[in-house]
Amino acid sequence: MSKNFVHLHVHTDYSLLDGACRMDRLFARTKELGMHALAMTDHGNLFGVPDFFKYAKTFGIKPIVGCELYTTFDRDYTQKEKFPLYHMGLLVMNETGYKNLSKLVSISHRKGFYYRPRVNWQTIAAYGEGLICLTGCYQGYLSAMALQNDLESAQKGLDWLMEIFGKDRLFIEVQNHGMPESQTILPILFNLAEKNGVKPVATNDSHYVFQEDWEAHDQLLCIQTVAKVTDINRFRMNTHQLYIKSREEMEQLFGDHPECLDHTQFIADMCDFTLRYGENHFPVFRRLPSGALAQTLPGDPVPESKVGHGLEPWPAGQKACPAQSAGPATSL
Repeated sequence: MSKNFVHLHVHTDYSLLDGACRMDRLFARTKELGMHALAMTDHGNLFGVPDFFKYAKTFGIKPIVGCELYTTFDRDYTQKEKFPLYHMGLLVMNETGYKNLSKLVSISHRKGFYYRPRVNWQTIAAYGEGLICLTGCYQGYLSAMALQNDLESAQKGLDWLMEIFGKDRLFIEVQNHGMPESQTILPILFNLAEKNGVKPVATNDSHYVFQEDWEAHDQLLCIQTVAKVTDINRFRMNTHQLYIKSREEMEQLFGDHPECLDHTQFIADMCDFTLRYGENHFPVFRRLPSGALAQTLPGDPVPESKVGHGLEPWPAGQKACPAQSAGPATSL
């Protein structure tokens, strides 16, 4: 059993008005805990990537780029209407994965933004190469279905994710923040992992660096939701456990499943992407014959016109997305 642990679910202060992990404090604490790698998974954006790499180099820690996307099964996610959203974590394995994740984030903002930057599972399937999928926190689809004891929908969702990422790039994310929901969700997720041969991985939904930072984070949420700290009926986190924990603290939570801690290092070893500086990255333009239609450039998995609009039939031989249930709408 390895004694390494890598935090793969971290919200820096680029998770705007939600993440309170300032880069310098975050990397200093990671270094202090003896951890050799760290992921960044901000909500719906990659704004912090340059800073993340600079601090990683300064502290000698391997950076893992990721993003926690707001996802929906709705085929026409461009419609300006609300529907249930589910969190999904995607981590970059290589340069192809970084380009695809950048594309997904761009699509979610340019075409899917309505209160949140949204993207659907069909689009993720089109741009899934080079990415590792973590099934999400309590607001992920599997956890939401587990909380409702809807095992059939949870299995259908997992089946669909296995079609996109295979079992080698898909991990069932498990969390334990001491909340009552954990007692319902965790047994179901571990059972799904064992039944389907998908590795579970433990994460801590880290929104701040030290446990005592919870109060400052709570005040940050008040700014986001235009509320006062003294308001009784306001949004708040129901736990003070969303900080950068040590391997030993995580072992106390998952002592019966040490493999889900070891899998964090396994995932870190799969990731090999470096943001290169000092190079020019200009767009590629082609001179086309008069009257010719523009063609897709190499590296674009699917033309944008083919994804995300819900106008085309589902690809032949591919399972349709599971029917969207009335799961809890996403929060932060």
